[in-house]
Amino acid sequence: MWLRLMGFLVALTLVPTVYAQDSILARPEAQHFIDEMVKKDHFTTWQVRHILSQAHYQPIIVEKMNTPYEGKPWDVYQALFLTSQRINQGVEFWQKHAGVLAFAEKKYGVPANIIVSVLGVETTYGRQQGNFKVLDALATLAFYYPKRAPYFSYELREYLLMCRDFHLNPSAQIGSYAGAMGQGQFMPSSYRRWAVSYKGKAAPDIINNADDAIVSVANYLNHHGWNPHQNIASKAVVKSQYCRDLDVNAKKPLYTRTYLAHCGIQPEKFTWNNPTQAGLIEMMMSHQKANEYWIAYPNFYVILTYNSSPLYGLAVYLLGSAIQSKV
Repeated sequence: MWLRLMGFLVALTLVPTVYAQDSILARPEAQHFIDEMVKKDHFTTWQVRHILSQAHYQPIIVEKMNTPYEGKPWDVYQALFLTSQRINQGVEFWQKHAGVLAFAEKKYGVPANIIVSVLGVETTYGRQQGNFKVLDALATLAFYYPKRAPYFSYELREYLLMCRDFHLNPSAQIGSYAGAMGQGQFMPSSYRRWAVSYKGKAAPDIINNADDAIVSVANYLNHHGWNPHQNIASKAVVKSQYCRDLDVNAKKPLYTRTYLAHCGIQPEKFTWNNPTQAGLIEMMMSHQKANEYWIAYPNFYVILTYNSSPLYGLAVYLLGSAIQSKV
């Protein structure tokens, strides 16, 4: 424990103290955050102030939070992620890491194609892990984005704890505009809880080590309820007069297949592993195209714990299916 603390303190001294742009340290929210870190997590006031003095408010981060990819129509979103290049790169990634993927599938029960697909959608298999300082992203959203400030304050705390745990320099880590890191784009709380080392000895490194990223994604989905014997989603055939009181795009599977059938909604293709519980997903299309409907099963909602947008969940499912068909 002492060695870890010393490593963290050394990392703090690597970057000279520069007072934060737009005076982050002067904000009442920042002072409250400092007080909480000192009281609950045994940091010193100097340590937290020193870290936050290296954080810079980035207005573009707030702008990106307000205009996410998931706000796009499904056909536009789909065209971004289900490309022949991304599919072929997924096949190459699978072939290169076949042994680790087989290990992860056996240990955690999560199919290799879904693990690969998550990495493909998140970072194009590790190629695009973001270009924002994680400290800037989390501090900006914790102190300048009121509608989600509690969540990002929590993640900023988790980030500082993570850097202390793994003796990382808090001002040196790079990630997404939301503060997600690594090939699997884990938020700091997920990194601390679900990231694992493939070899089981060193601290997990999902930033540079693809093997760790693979088993960490599998571990995350397993702990969030993945069932290895169930289908994920089925394109739906919907009668024009389906039950209008259905809760479409809910966050969990609210209905039975029997009830959906009663409401005029059935899968386009029947398979043996369609679970009993399901939900209805409506995918909005652009340019007056007819919307698509999908029946989503419990595993689909496990994917949504990674990113709550149905567009994301469907992109992961379809990309994984396309990759698997070519392996």
